[in-house]
Amino acid sequence: MADADILFAFADMQSVKRQFRNDQVIMAEGAKADRFGIVLEGCAQTEQFDVTGNKYIISDLRPGDIFADSFAFSDADELSVEIRASGDCRVALIETANFYACALKRDNLRVVLKNALNAIANANLMLNRRMEILSKRRTRDKLLAFLTMQSRLKDSSTVVVEYGRQELADYLCVDRSGLCVEIGKLCREKIIKCSHNVFTLL
Repeated sequence: MADADILFAFADMQSVKRQFRNDQVIMAEGAKADRFGIVLEGCAQTEQFDVTGNKYIISDLRPGDIFADSFAFSDADELSVEIRASGDCRVALIETANFYACALKRDNLRVVLKNALNAIANANLMLNRRMEILSKRRTRDKLLAFLTMQSRLKDSSTVVVEYGRQELADYLCVDRSGLCVEIGKLCREKIIKCSHNVFTLL
């Protein structure tokens, strides 16, 4: 789809473009699941909180990524996750009803629909990978599973992790101090080499 067609499609779907600063909430947990969004610039995260307030990072969002689609295209009444800017970002928010109405009457929007379904499939694949990591019981095993998966995806034994230590702990659903201890142990055992956020599987 050409850029002009994409702009026309956004206008036809009455999308609302909004700018968010780092750490601002784009979509709050409990919000009505009647719309989805597309990251146009910058980055964001899908997050979830447990009953004690602990935060877990579900996914990272980059330009072109669709968010809240699993809720918007399902029978869900409200969001059970929060979408938050992880840096300055710009997004387009589209009401599901407008999307369906436009997709039915315009041929070029069939491509948008196909891309949306493809994005949902990719998101499910990513969540399956995440579940594989979180199924591990120990912090050590979760970390190694994460690094191994990143290594395979990037076809390199050295991976640059975009998270800081606290964010990585949130992603793995573990305690930050425990994670740091395990990183130190794995380095001493020469299983990995670590320099800040650069990890190498040995």
